[in-house]
Amino acid sequence: MIIAEVLSQDSLEVALVHHDHMIEALSTNASATSMYRKLGFRIDGTLRDEIRRGDRFEDVVCLSILADEWADAESGAEADLAARGLL
Repeated sequence: MIIAEVLSQDSLEVALVHHDHMIEALSTNASATSMYRKLGFRIDGTLRDEIRRGDRFEDVVCLSILADEWADAESGAEADLAARGLL
């Protein structure tokens, strides 16, 4: 899965759970959240003060995509990469 490979390199966690795919990103990582949303993920919510980094806490954004949406996004991503000559 091309999308899973790309996401796992730049994300905190990718978890495949039954009928949906979930991913988490730090709320301060706007570029990752934006990329996931462009791939079809929807924001489910925010885990407030979920991660402690030094003397401060950071929020984590939870996103998900349903299995049929994932299949559409994956085939669209593959077509886009092929059109760019990257596959």
